[in-house]
This record gives sequence, C-alpha cells and structure tokens, in this order.
Amino acid sequence: MIHTEALHRRRTIVRRGTVETNMPASLHIEVREVLAAAPYAELRRIGCDVLGGTATLRGSVRSFFLKQMAQHLVGQVRDIELVKNELQVV
Repeated sequence: MIHTEALHRRRTIVRRGTVETNMPASLHIEVREVLAAAPYAELRRIGCDVLGGTATLRGSVRSFFLKQMAQHLVGQVRDIELVKNELQVV
C-alpha cells in the first residue's frame, strides 16, 4: 500500500494504480512556455532554473512591476511551490 503523505512530499501522482513521478524537465518546459507567452517581451528573455517544485528566476528587468509579474506568472504554474526571484531591476 502506498502512503499518501509520502507521495505528496515526493511530488508523485497516483493514477489507476500506477505511480508517475513529475519530471523536472517537463516542469521546466512548462515554466518556459509561460514566460514565452508573457505579454511583456522582457519576460521572455529572463533565465529560469527549476529544481523540484522550486523555480529560480535570474536576469534583469527594467522595473519592479516586471519583476513581480514574472514571479506571479511562474507562481501560477501547477507544481511550482516556491519562486525564488533573483531578478535585478536595472
């Protein structure tokens, strides 16, 4: 029997008796797609690393608004639990 709490901690999904683990690569692709579809061109050029459920934003933007917008967009991605916003406002 699979313990549900352990599954949640490992970010694992149970479907029809099989266990599927979320692949970091697919989550990274999903985050990149969200940024690529951003209404602000600057956000399409920022760097993003994904490790587990944590996304780290890197690079520079020209306003605090854009920094917050990037954080908000990435935070909306399913399975992203934490956004480390290391963007610099220049």
